[in-house]
Amino acid sequence: MERLRDHRTGPTQFRQLFQWAVLACVIVALMSPFAAAQDERRRLLIDLPLLVNGTDGGVVAVDMANPRALEVSLPALTEALSDVLDPELFAQIGTVLSAEGEYFPVDELEDLIGLQVGFDSRSAAIALTIPTEQLRPVEISVRRSAFEVSTPDEPARRSAFVNVRLSGGYVHESDFAQTGLAPTRVDLDGAARLFGLSGPALVGSLSWNEDLPGNRWQRGDVFLVQDDAERTVRARLGDLSYATAPFQGGTAILGLAIEREYDTLAPTRLVQPSGRFDFVLEQTSLVQVFLNGALLRTLRLRAGRYDVRDFAFFDGSNDIEIFIEDDAGRRQRLSFSAYSDKALLRPGLSEFTYAVGFPFERTRARTEYDFETLNASFRHRFGVTDRLTAAVDGQSDGNIHQIGGGVVFAGLGGAIEVHAAASGLTDRGDYDGAIEAAYEIRLEDFLGLEELRFDIAGDYAGANFLRLGEGLSVNEFAGSTSARLAAPLPGGIYASAGARYEFGRLTRGDSWGVNATLSRPFGPVTALMSLTADRAFDEDDTRLGAFVSVSARLGRGRFSRVRYDSLTRATIVEALQPARSRPGALGWTAAYDQRPGQGRFTGEANYVANRFEAEASHEVNFTDPSNTLSEQRTRANFGFSIATADGAWAVGRPIGENFAIISRHPNLGDRALDVDGESGESRAIAGGLGPALLPDLSSYRSRRIPYSVEDLPPGYDLGRGEFEVNPTVYSGYTLRVGSDAAATAVGAVTLPDGSPVVLAGGRVVRVDGEGEPISVFTNRRGRFVAAGLSAGRWRFEVRYDQTYAAEFIIPDTAAGLVQVGQLDLQPFAETTL
Repeated sequence: MERLRDHRTGPTQFRQLFQWAVLACVIVALMSPFAAAQDERRRLLIDLPLLVNGTDGGVVAVDMANPRALEVSLPALTEALSDVLDPELFAQIGTVLSAEGEYFPVDELEDLIGLQVGFDSRSAAIALTIPTEQLRPVEISVRRSAFEVSTPDEPARRSAFVNVRLSGGYVHESDFAQTGLAPTRVDLDGAARLFGLSGPALVGSLSWNEDLPGNRWQRGDVFLVQDDAERTVRARLGDLSYATAPFQGGTAILGLAIEREYDTLAPTRLVQPSGRFDFVLEQTSLVQVFLNGALLRTLRLRAGRYDVRDFAFFDGSNDIEIFIEDDAGRRQRLSFSAYSDKALLRPGLSEFTYAVGFPFERTRARTEYDFETLNASFRHRFGVTDRLTAAVDGQSDGNIHQIGGGVVFAGLGGAIEVHAAASGLTDRGDYDGAIEAAYEIRLEDFLGLEELRFDIAGDYAGANFLRLGEGLSVNEFAGSTSARLAAPLPGGIYASAGARYEFGRLTRGDSWGVNATLSRPFGPVTALMSLTADRAFDEDDTRLGAFVSVSARLGRGRFSRVRYDSLTRATIVEALQPARSRPGALGWTAAYDQRPGQGRFTGEANYVANRFEAEASHEVNFTDPSNTLSEQRTRANFGFSIATADGAWAVGRPIGENFAIISRHPNLGDRALDVDGESGESRAIAGGLGPALLPDLSSYRSRRIPYSVEDLPPGYDLGRGEFEVNPTVYSGYTLRVGSDAAATAVGAVTLPDGSPVVLAGGRVVRVDGEGEPISVFTNRRGRFVAAGLSAGRWRFEVRYDQTYAAEFIIPDTAAGLVQVGQLDLQPFAETTL
């Protein structure tokens, strides 16, 4: 009440300061004519809000020294305008503003830049009005983005794995080979990261074959691989095969390759042109965006200009629809169409391969390098516009030289691809050329058809056109042309028709072929029939044939199929169930193949275990017409892997590129740990043979790995219940389920007078001072629960008129609920265990 009387009867300190501020403004205003006449004067700068069409547009500095002639900071205004104006208009206005110095009167801005601008006294802000068509488009992404890891677990600094595959068999009887045990083969392949996450990975393979003469060990490709994920570039050094362009030879080399392939290094990145479509909203509206009839996003947007982008188009024609409904119920529909092809790249993006090295050939027993020849090869594709992607390429081995280039163009309702190349010999000096072209179109709702697909292609190679590694012979194959038309017809029938013609040269004649195919599903059964007519270059007669196939689903993952080919007079009957990549999965195949003069029965079984994969097959061959047994053999394969990551070891199924070792905390004992479970099935299990090994992580693809523990102790805190990973190439993870802080203490606390601590907030802290305190609350009987405690001494603390405390112990082997009994609190200074 004393403070209130002061406020009513006399000026407080705040009111005194306010009066002095008002007096200062009055003095400044009276002196402003004199200050304006001076070249240099003191400014009174205040940051005021900038309102663009009535909404927040940031802040700008304003000189308030002369309230009747406010001046705005032009650098601040220019920066604010760059975020809201159309880029072309901003370039013009920015040039004008930069020529006017640092400050400019607000009242004269409209004449200077052509936009309505002034001081809004009601909101004490600089108000700017911009026509909607002159606003910078606000970009809206509608892409269905892939899962992104927010807090990924780190890969191990050092990791390695080796896959071991054993194969062997037994020949029971044969008219072609020796009976008895078949040659045994051992294949080893793997990778190691020995230099940390920033260093390269070493990759290699080795095999032992009992059937080889002399030294039965044979080395496969060995190379180092280093990725630069930020620049999306991969470098490989060693035994290499590399990507090539059309008309290039693909010889293996011992050398260096620098590559960029987005499918490999950034598989979730959208690199094809995604389309950009502008629209304008005059007022706040509900906006729905559809792609090919599928709803992508629903947004509520205020008035402005918008640029919808990042459509993940399908190959072929795409229809985009934008439905707009404002708050008054008025509706508007916008339609666009676009064509996409996976060979296109966004403008500014590029894919390439640059390789140099010595060619080599690998025979059954050895690898032979040609150190007298140096091969060099490159291919480079780059996005020019949303519709045009260009490419250049070349190769040389010092004698044969090749140069080429091409384009992919989205136009004429489809995609057109053209590539040409020229090659020649240094010692002959003559050159020849080759060219290929293709046109593909996919139309929706064409002439009453749901979809129509048409493609036509052709190629030509000169007689003396040469490819690296293919020798110096004259091309007997001059070129070819082909076309295909496919569409779904009424009644659930899918139809296609195609034709090809191949042109020969020298002793090789022409050949041609036509075919038509119809297929239709009948519930779980699908029937297909194809009619063909063709003529080979070395035959005088035209062959007419038919191919019939009937397939049926026999349940989850099971199929059967019957096929007949009149040209080869082959009848094939088969049933199969592929094995899934989960422990306990069993797959099998049974087939019978009957052809003129021979018959064959094959049976195969695959079993996927937690620590290995096994396969066994049996094959029986007969000879017509008496069905005489000609050969019978059995084959078996067994594969497993050994992996290590930062000192942890595990055995499991063969590994692809990346793996994760998931172990149990010791306080979980021998409880079963299921990893990456789905519908009661797991991809890996930790058990008596040690940690779980998850062998199928993909490079640069984020993935969640859920886990669960059987018979978890009550009160045990497993944490978030999943790991999050985003592997680099050939990386390993060592992950642990459970933690030291997995105990939950349950007890009761009483004050020194014996009364319970009722409905009070306290905390539990480690006696050694490590870690953060844990907040706890007591109930009406003084009981408390404290979760996330590790083994050691802990102290319960509560504050009344002073601090009271009591200590308790979490045993080393404790997990889950730990009953700590009744704790008798004492003043903190007197606390003892």
